[in-house]
Amino acid sequence: MIILKKEFLQLQGAYKAQHDQLALLRAELKEHRNQLRNQHVFYSNQIQGAAASIQVVQDQLLHMSTTRPMAPPPPPPPAGTSTATTAHTSSPVSTSSDLKFAKPNKFNGKKEDALNFIIACQAYIRAKGANQSHKEKILWVTSYFEGAAEDWVRPYKERKVFRGEAVPLLEDIDTFWAEFTKHYVDTNCDEKYCQKWNNLRQKASVQEYTCKFQQYSVSLGYSNETLRNKYYNGLQNNIKDIMLSTMFQWRCATAQQVYDKAEEIANHIESTRLSNPSVSAACTSSNTVSTPTSNPTPTCTRLNVGDNVYMIDPTTRRAKKGAITSIVCTTSGNMPNVRWNGESKDTMIPFPSLKKDERPAAAAPVKTIIAPTPILASNSKGPGPMDLDGRGFSNLTCHVCGGKGHFARSCPSKPMSGHVANVEWSWERPKEEN
Repeated sequence: MIILKKEFLQLQGAYKAQHDQLALLRAELKEHRNQLRNQHVFYSNQIQGAAASIQVVQDQLLHMSTTRPMAPPPPPPPAGTSTATTAHTSSPVSTSSDLKFAKPNKFNGKKEDALNFIIACQAYIRAKGANQSHKEKILWVTSYFEGAAEDWVRPYKERKVFRGEAVPLLEDIDTFWAEFTKHYVDTNCDEKYCQKWNNLRQKASVQEYTCKFQQYSVSLGYSNETLRNKYYNGLQNNIKDIMLSTMFQWRCATAQQVYDKAEEIANHIESTRLSNPSVSAACTSSNTVSTPTSNPTPTCTRLNVGDNVYMIDPTTRRAKKGAITSIVCTTSGNMPNVRWNGESKDTMIPFPSLKKDERPAAAAPVKTIIAPTPILASNSKGPGPMDLDGRGFSNLTCHVCGGKGHFARSCPSKPMSGHVANVEWSWERPKEEN
């Protein structure tokens, strides 16, 4: 019985381990299925968009060809002329379309250019060669191959031309595009886009950063909150500071609203730079000149009520100075109220926009208070309290040593007084006795 129980426990453990492995395999298959579904949606959307644009161009061409005015009929021929000439001149004049379509660029086998090459070729074929046979379309597409792409299609052409074999790749356009996609379209596009998207930061203009951000994230399938947070974290600090100073609640906005706000701020900065070239030049020179002797500023400084602070105005690029009067708690966190110099009202400014002012503006000069001249009473005796200047002290007599010019409490005759006695005395040499 004990042996059977042990075997049952061993079988139960093995079954549990297999069950865990099946669960992991099921999760991996589910994740792979989701990735394939996202790839399918991404490529189908791109192909549908290209097909829609091609259909619009084709409809415009058909509309222009049907609505083109015909040539006016010629005047009636004079009597006695032949009818053959009339029939020849009455035929309508047909002209070719005035629209010009750009031909695709040469394809040399690079996988990053394969998708654009497919879209360009299909668009041109639908606009110009929709009535051509499959073989002619394939010959036209392969005429734009060079390098590695030409080496890839050459063996198929040799089999068809020299051996006379039937090559499905060169006879059906759909088969050709399927083999071309299998051979050249990058299947790891999502992984590469994900890696580039994770390392993306704004290093140039906001427009370029937004374009790359949307290009990399279109096939990843992230949520709106993830896209918004990632986009905001990748922006430069000056764009973030202006967002905070304008009280823009980016955490409560959508990703598209954050895109639009960042581009709006960038356009405003650019227009200000063009309208005030002197300010922008001074700002640029101050940013480029390095001061090796200056002490590095701390990255995080704690600000309290009463601290002198300043902020760089995003419009004028000049410093505004003031002091923190109070700190209040809002839905976005603690916000300080700042009273700028020369203003009578407080302004709520976020902490990231403020910096501690180590050189505050000089305060207003304080007027000196002149003490009133004391008036002596009619029955007072002796000098007044303000009359004891240098001349008054010189007439004083010490009651300890009898000297003049000091009081008894500061008499130099006292031990450890530190003063020098000013005593008037005389000495006569004693007479010598014979």
